[in-house]
Amino acid sequence: MTTMSTTQMRQQTRASSATALMRTLVLLPLAALPQLAGAEGAVRTLECTIMQVCDAAGACENAAEPVNFRMAPVSVREDGSGQYQISYRDVEADMEAASYAGPFSWASDSERNTLLASSETQFLWHRLVLESTPQAEIHFLACTLP
Repeated sequence: MTTMSTTQMRQQTRASSATALMRTLVLLPLAALPQLAGAEGAVRTLECTIMQVCDAAGACENAAEPVNFRMAPVSVREDGSGQYQISYRDVEADMEAASYAGPFSWASDSERNTLLASSETQFLWHRLVLESTPQAEIHFLACTLP
């Protein structure tokens, strides 16, 4: 039976720790590549159907209206936050994202918009129109990322 001295055990522990650290330093950047590629240059499209529209008083109506959001990165950080160009219907606007998953905010004329994910396929689109009497609507969306 072989016994190790305290000094030998410390040296072996340091060597194991150094190996684990080197493995982490090599593999961590490789694991992040797909996320970085998506955050820095990929245009994302959300193909959605408006399922329900509710007014500020909570009165809701069922809907079945398609809307597709195209989000082109302009200046994006590693976590997906930053500036995008959003387009949908006949609207094009500068958009701010808090992260890759949102929330996303933009303004178009007198309208203020926020798009918030509530799951991988469900989104809330809050629209606030700032006119003489502000009006707000919440659109419940079912979406896919093609």
